[in-house]
Amino acid sequence: MLRRLGDVLGESVSRMGYCARISESHAMDAWNEEIAPGIRCLSRATLVRARVMHVTVESSVWTQQLAMLKSQLLRKINSVVGGDAIADVRFHTGQVRIDPELEDVADGKEAQTKPPWLDVSLESAAMVEVLKASEPIADPGIRAKFERLLLADMQRRVWLLSNLSPSSRDVIAILRREPWLSNEQIAYLSPKALADDISVARAAAGVEFRREILALVAQGAEAMPEGRMQLRLLAQSIAMLATGKSPEEIDRETAATAIGREYEPYLSLSR
Repeated sequence: MLRRLGDVLGESVSRMGYCARISESHAMDAWNEEIAPGIRCLSRATLVRARVMHVTVESSVWTQQLAMLKSQLLRKINSVVGGDAIADVRFHTGQVRIDPELEDVADGKEAQTKPPWLDVSLESAAMVEVLKASEPIADPGIRAKFERLLLADMQRRVWLLSNLSPSSRDVIAILRREPWLSNEQIAYLSPKALADDISVARAAAGVEFRREILALVAQGAEAMPEGRMQLRLLAQSIAMLATGKSPEEIDRETAATAIGREYEPYLSLSR
């Protein structure tokens, strides 16, 4: 049974850059692990963007039925995640790509005991980042739970990068050029991409942007005009990826909220 996110994270964590990221992951887990198994049709939460969860459903009939139950389902998701983390749920008819590790579940066999990414080994730098992020949390129990959530989120992102489909790679290339594009726009540009491919590509693109920021900082980019510009553009890309707003539409406050405290300073860098 998934725990409510509000029961796990203290108020101090809500002010940090990790809370939104973990809320999104926890909300999708709420659908995929708690709700989807009770539906007589294959479905999967593939994306949370600007507090809107997108769910792919393989049957058009079930897409309509689930839309009629939206209010009830939304309450159930938020009861698991905590608060009002998800403001809306949108259902789309499409094919759900099944991970090889989960094929037995689709065949009605015994489910896997844990997601495949939990076997991923993280670098020591990731562990240091987790400990640094959890340091402001005074309660040892809440701190330990937060660390487990953040570690699982990091493992999932590393696993995604090493298990990309060709369609996901195509979508990443599109998002690197125009990170604000909607799923519908991406599907038009990459017709072979399934909803799952697009969701994975969004997560992977975000990981790539963050890794590039860390690499530039390690190289001392903040001391050079060109480096500061690159850092600012990467930070803006993360914000546009999260909000769906173009450079002309996004404002400083919205960008700062979307990107989180860990990367917010790079939004203000100037030449």
